[in-house]
Formats: sequence, C-alpha cells, structure tokens
Amino acid sequence: MSSSTKTSSELSHFVGLKIVIKHSPTHCTCKIKMNNFLMLNILRWKFNRPANLERSQEIANSLLHKKQPLSFIFQCIYNKEEKKLEIIDGLHRYYAIKILKEQLEDNERNEWFYNSYLLIECKINNTEGEVIDWFQSINKCSPVLDLYVNRNDEKREIVEEVVNEYYSKYTVHFKGLNHNIPNTSREKFTELICYIYDSFNISLENKKLITKILEHINNDILDKIGSVKLSENKINPKLTKSQVDKCYKSGLFLFLATKNKLYQLITEYKL
Repeated sequence: MSSSTKTSSELSHFVGLKIVIKHSPTHCTCKIKMNNFLMLNILRWKFNRPANLERSQEIANSLLHKKQPLSFIFQCIYNKEEKKLEIIDGLHRYYAIKILKEQLEDNERNEWFYNSYLLIECKINNTEGEVIDWFQSINKCSPVLDLYVNRNDEKREIVEEVVNEYYSKYTVHFKGLNHNIPNTSREKFTELICYIYDSFNISLENKKLITKILEHINNDILDKIGSVKLSENKINPKLTKSQVDKCYKSGLFLFLATKNKLYQLITEYKL
C-alpha cells in the first residue's frame, strides 16, 4: 500500500470526512459536514494550551448573532493509537461549536449551523518535532507560552493546577484577551504563574508556595487599597470605586494592580 493510499485508509473510519486536497503523502485537507463533525471525538494535543472558555463563548455569541454558515478550518494530527484527531489549532472554535450545539436544535431554523461544512487540515505519521514546528509556525501571530511547547510535564501540571483553581474560584475575573481592570485572561494569568514558578524554583515538593505567594500579595494589595483614599493609592492611580467594589465582593484584589506593579510585588516577596 502506498503512503498516499495509507493516508486515505487511516482517515476512512471518520464518518463523512472526505479528502479534498492531498498536499503530500502525510498531509491533507478534508471537508466534513457539521452533523458529522459533531460526532467526532476530538482531543486536545498534549502541548496545546487549554481553551479559554470565555473566548469560546464570545465566538459562539458572535456566530449566533450573524447566523451565517460557518467556514472554519482546524489543524489536526491523527493519533494512531487512539484513532482520533488531536487539535493543533482551532481549540476555541471547536468549543464554540460545542456551545452552539447545546443551544441549537437541529431544525430548519438552524440550518445555517447544521448544514455548514468545515475543513480539517490533517497531518499523519509526523514526528513530535515536526508537529511542534508546525504548531509554532501556525502561532507566530499569537505567541504560545513555552509551557506548552517544552517537555517539562511537572511544570505544566503544577501551573495548570493553580490556574484551574483560580479560574474556578474567581470566574468573574477571567475574561477574554480584551479585558478591563480588575480582570485578566487565562493566558495572562498562566504567564504570571509561570513567572512565580521560575522565580522561586517551584517543584512538586513546594508547589503550595505559589498559592501562598498569591494570597500574600492579594492581602498586601487589599491593605494598600483600604488604608488610603482611592485617589492616593500606589497600586494603580486610575482605579474606580466600582472596580474596587467588585474585588471586595469576590475577595480577589490581584488584578487591581498594574502588570508592572504586580510583578514587582512578586519579585519583592520574601520567603
């Protein structure tokens, strides 16, 4: 069996997936109708950062407002062991589609969604290094944290544990990339936790130190905000009463600080 034929064979068990372009024996672009796409069990590639569900919700809201057929393309690799596709690029679009599926019945009114055709660019039998190169080339315009392209599984596990904990506890403060004080994005918070991890030599043995540092700085910001008139605070001179009130309600004050001030407080933290 030729490598080109093998490519077609390995993808043939995906219902409704049709190869439309063969770029090479290990690289093709396929089309698939939405109904069949929704049946796919697609995985997140292990080095891909977790989806920011706020961003996916924003995409879903925009699509719902326009009510036009979708024309998304997803970059994937084929996992031979699992016999599933793994998303290299398009994770937020994928979850936006999953959100819409839960909201829209399959009827004439929603034909714009269920009759859409999507494209899947797929690579098969590539080495891990080749896939990482592809991933990085796709994301040149949207820089990807080293956390998701290096092989430090321990760091990734610890950082994601803290990020998930805060994301779950303080959901109200996590918005998309275009956020306002006192909010942040999952990506920026992940950068912050990576900074703490690297600055304090975090490991499995002392991983609780990250939370300890965050709590200390959170209390420090609260003290600095609450001890002076709002216009005289040294955390962020442009704070408004409504921004501070939101933090009193949630108990999270970290993102009242400017980025530079927040990183300064972390640097100055004494063990």
